[in-house]
Amino acid sequence: MVQPSRRTIIQGLAGALVAGGSAQALAAAITAPHNRVPSELVNEIALLPIRIAVGSAQPDITIVEFFDYNCPWCRQSCRDAAALLKSEQDLAYVLVNYPILSEQSVEAARIALAFAEMRPAADYFELHQRIFGLKGRIDAQRTFDIAATFPLDKHELLKRADSEAVTNALGRAVTLGSDLGFNATPSYTVMTEAFHGFVPLADKRAVIANLRACDAVTC
Repeated sequence: MVQPSRRTIIQGLAGALVAGGSAQALAAAITAPHNRVPSELVNEIALLPIRIAVGSAQPDITIVEFFDYNCPWCRQSCRDAAALLKSEQDLAYVLVNYPILSEQSVEAARIALAFAEMRPAADYFELHQRIFGLKGRIDAQRTFDIAATFPLDKHELLKRADSEAVTNALGRAVTLGSDLGFNATPSYTVMTEAFHGFVPLADKRAVIANLRACDAVTC
């Protein structure tokens, strides 16, 4: 997991002092429940196969979201991610397919992960947003229909979706999410803090502000 740079933190503190404030003045309240988790588990996120990271290539903060394509709160979280990435140039956002709600979710995730093997992360994020723009149940066919609008070999996409590599990627993600104690989607990790369940956009912004102010999600 990428740590916030000391340069960013020091600059943030200096700005507050110049304005007549303090580190405490930068702190923001967070309402979402969270707890510290072992760093060994967090480090496994970087080892997940078919890992999808969007945003900054050299981030000071990384948010990881475990999501399910049939989760209504994940739809809102997708919109939040897009807003954050527009306003936070130094942020990275990692998407982890965590299909725990239904068999349709598993099949949709298979198509999505196969797509991620074939197209850049920016294309995946576009696919991600378009899937969450749909209403109703998301399954393999609906995911494939969107994926097929991108320039790729459709037969290869289906072949990869049914491959051992995708099966392994899904299995690793589900095991890791379970080890982190995630029994709901979306759930998140930021550094060694795990957030269980949906985190409102205001809280996400507060987490980012606090990390830059005091190197912790709560100051």
